[in-house]
Amino acid sequence: MLKYLRYIFRVVPRIVFDLLFYLNRYARHPEKYPLEVRYKRVRDLVCYVMARMRMDIKQKGLEDFRNRKGSFLLVSNHLSDMDPLIIIYMSEKPISFIAKKEVYKFPVIGKCVRAIDGIFMDRADLKQSAVCLKQCADRLKVGDLSYCIFPEGTRNKDPKAPLLEFHAGSFKPANWAKVNVVPMAQYGTFRVLAKKPNPKRIPISISVLPEQGFEAGSTELAATCSKLIQDEVNLQIAYDEAFFKEGKEKASLRKLPKPYIHG
Repeated sequence: MLKYLRYIFRVVPRIVFDLLFYLNRYARHPEKYPLEVRYKRVRDLVCYVMARMRMDIKQKGLEDFRNRKGSFLLVSNHLSDMDPLIIIYMSEKPISFIAKKEVYKFPVIGKCVRAIDGIFMDRADLKQSAVCLKQCADRLKVGDLSYCIFPEGTRNKDPKAPLLEFHAGSFKPANWAKVNVVPMAQYGTFRVLAKKPNPKRIPISISVLPEQGFEAGSTELAATCSKLIQDEVNLQIAYDEAFFKEGKEKASLRKLPKPYIHG
């Protein structure tokens, strides 16, 4: 309970401020404001929120990820509503999302996604889904914005269970736009807003894996990325278990005002 009260008092005023003075305008009329301006405002808010959460982020491949030039399609496993926030926090360059249509009406997250040119997909409507994937491909061709999609289609509610099946259609925008696919593995994000366990340091693992060429078919890309991410998640789980076994969660984060990121 104290954790949630801390979040409320520390982040809600800033969220309300940004919502009233920026996000509402950006979400209604994104065409009136440069993408860089909109993305920076959203990312600044995300960084502010993340700085109030006691995360110990073990990263791999982050430097190469941040130094990539041009657009790409990021694909990742999906364990928590925190996953998109982690990705925005990690990416200094504009990146947006193909999200389920329900996110559009979310009061804050929905407007953040709309403000950075997010695409909202109705997973039950195959025709509309195809239009969304084509829209993503067209934007990737422009080269000013990368996109993230979660090929599992929904959150995996059991963090240690095998990944859900990757939908081959999720990789079509990369084929159409002729951009590479960047796989990312995440573990531990489900713990940030959970009631238990409630460690002083929340271990999260983020691994950016070798990019895959768009030349492969979407079915082949889906299988390759699924295996790469699954293998990496298995390593992340092993690290996570060692983290708690060694008692590292007892260390304090008082001297670390921002999420602690290490290799």
